[in-house]
Amino acid sequence: MDFSELVSVTDEELEHYHNKAEERPALLPLDAATEYNALKEQHPDALVGFEQNGQFEFYGEDAQKICELLGGKLLEKETALGTVPVTGFPSDQWVYRAKQLWQCGENVYLAGLNEDGTHHQTKYLRREDYLPLGATVHMEGRAFRVDNVNFDKDSVTLQDVALAELRMPIFREEPLALVRELYEQEQEVMEHPLPDYKVGDNVIVDLPTRTIEGKIGYVGETDVRIDTSAHGQSWDNEVINKQQFEDGLRQVEPQLSDEELDELPISAVMDGEVQTFPDAAALDEALNAEPVPEPAGNFHITDYNLGEGGAKQKYARNIEAIRTLFKLEQEHRGATAEEQQVLSQYVGWGGLADAFDPSKDSWAKEYAELKGLLTEEEYAAARASTLNAHYTSPVVIRAIYDAVEKMGFQSGNILEPSMGIGNFFGMLPSGMADSRLYGVELDSITGRIAQKLYPQADITVAGF
Repeated sequence: MDFSELVSVTDEELEHYHNKAEERPALLPLDAATEYNALKEQHPDALVGFEQNGQFEFYGEDAQKICELLGGKLLEKETALGTVPVTGFPSDQWVYRAKQLWQCGENVYLAGLNEDGTHHQTKYLRREDYLPLGATVHMEGRAFRVDNVNFDKDSVTLQDVALAELRMPIFREEPLALVRELYEQEQEVMEHPLPDYKVGDNVIVDLPTRTIEGKIGYVGETDVRIDTSAHGQSWDNEVINKQQFEDGLRQVEPQLSDEELDELPISAVMDGEVQTFPDAAALDEALNAEPVPEPAGNFHITDYNLGEGGAKQKYARNIEAIRTLFKLEQEHRGATAEEQQVLSQYVGWGGLADAFDPSKDSWAKEYAELKGLLTEEEYAAARASTLNAHYTSPVVIRAIYDAVEKMGFQSGNILEPSMGIGNFFGMLPSGMADSRLYGVELDSITGRIAQKLYPQADITVAGF
């Protein structure tokens, strides 16, 4: 007897073939038996069907349970781990048979056969999903909540939702099959909601033989009237069956103006990534924005004439450096190499006391400009520094480093207190490039410029 005949489509045929059975099913090899045992350990509360030779087979206690629920007789099967009771059904019947077992309140796990002999999950039906507690069904125009499912009695306890909200716990008992059918209908409606339409909507309805375009003029129990004239007069219309109308409905979305479209969120590909902007204006701003400049590393002084010039020249370079500093801080970024060249021209306010004297007519423009550019604290600090700010030229710094090198210093920690904008760091010889740089500067403007000139140094703006 072919093993595929062990279980047939009907219960009568199943009984017939069990009576015919004179041979045991084919041996279950060790690797398959091991895989089945692992699945059973993972799903101890489920009836595990294991596909072999065109059948979903159930073993041991699962086989006994299957026979109780579906009928038929137990057979025996030789496995590499011993002889076990077996029953089952053809693989092409799994949908019908699995649902039968599920309806009886059983967890059902079916493991389908792969080409390489291993198995995959074909279906896993959980008892609690058959009719979930808390699910809502409608009967006689009222909503009921599933309170309890009794598979042994094939019954369901339902609670009236409206009365429950009034603190009136009213329950009723209904057949399980009936409530399950109502639940399936509710799920179908949720998965396939009815079209949302009303009188006055502009619609396009695709029928098998033609397309109707117009405005809904009337919605009845069985029919829908579509006014088809250019001006929507009701005497130019077509009346069609409501079901046909819903099946072929294509609702016409209202057209937005260009201004309204510009206010909606919009996405675009920028720098290889999809970015979303709150509106078209934000996208335009991003598209037209200049790329963020690449910040430079520590500045290196190559101009030995740095800081030279007359009073008005030094003042103008100071102002340009301060404006560049403020721009960098406003944009929250480091300085580019070009911007560092501008910052490096800052020489402080030593020797520029005239720029702070309101009685100096020749400096009136500069006095007003400086007053408007700095905060009160920054201005007061700058004015006070005219007496004690000192500028060290590159020529002097080079000479000091030469002396340090002759003393044998090559690399290590270098601390510069009262560093100004850091010209000692800018003149660091290449032989000392591995040194760790630390600087301290009391004046806020000066110290912040130093931080932009030497971003790789540890610079503190504070007193030493």
